[in-house]
Parts: sequence; C-alpha cells; structure tokens
Amino acid sequence: MRPIESHVLLAVIEHDRDFLMRLHDAGVVPKDEQELSPDHVEVARVAYTLVHDLEVNWAGVEVILHMRSELSATRRQVAELVRRLRQAQRG
Repeated sequence: MRPIESHVLLAVIEHDRDFLMRLHDAGVVPKDEQELSPDHVEVARVAYTLVHDLEVNWAGVEVILHMRSELSATRRQVAELVRRLRQAQRG
C-alpha cells in the first residue's frame, strides 16, 4: 500500500499546522511522510473533530483515541475467536 501524502492529512485537519504538530508530538501521526497511512489520517480526522466540533480537550482526545484503539483490537480478537470456534465445530 502506498503511503498517504501529507497534503491529504493537512486537508483533513483544515491546514491547521499547530494541530498537526500536536498530533506529531503526541505520537498520533508520524512525522515521516513515508510512514503516513490511511489509518493515521482517520485518527487525525477523529481527533480534529473531537477538538474543533465537540470541544474536547487534548487529554480527553488522547483517552478517546486510546479507548478507540483498544476497542478495535478487542473486535479483532473476538472475530479471531469466532473464526477458531467455527473451525473447531467443523472438525
């Protein structure tokens, strides 16, 4: 998969370079454009929406992003368990 170009990320966060620096500093998105993925852009979009539309403070954003990541990991684990159970039932 091709890395996302930084101008795409900037467009998503409405060219707010201060917000971009905050995302970099918090480790939410990498500084190296070669490592930027669609997932990073989506997380940046969520963070931007939380701050600018819902007025969540940065500490709240970090908690929400962490919980979102944990929920996603749990969903993957449950899907894997379901897959293994179905396999076991088939013999």
